[in-house]
Amino acid sequence: MSNDNSSRAEKVDEKIIQNAKNTLMQKKHELHNLSVLFSFLGNEERIQIVYLLLKHKKLSLCSLSAILNIKTRLLEKDLKKLKDAGILHSKRETSILCYFIKPSLLKQIKILLL
Repeated sequence: MSNDNSSRAEKVDEKIIQNAKNTLMQKKHELHNLSVLFSFLGNEERIQIVYLLLKHKKLSLCSLSAILNIKTRLLEKDLKKLKDAGILHSKRETSILCYFIKPSLLKQIKILLL
């Protein structure tokens, strides 16, 4: 196999190629989930929301609005996108709706943001 950046032919190790292909197949679901996560974190406000929830465990809409200095109706749109993507969950505590990161994604998000 030749490389466009080199005039020498590169010898391919078929064992490495097959192992890499097998790894990709085994991790297909996880890699898909990461691509979804990256696509939803590609917005400054949403990444700030996720970062704050990572650091503070759970926050209400009003708290997030005050911290980020964003109107609640605009913030609700980003929270809905993150919830619809399965990144966030919400839970009502008395009369206050609190948001938190989906527990199964905590480890992946910590690796990415901390």
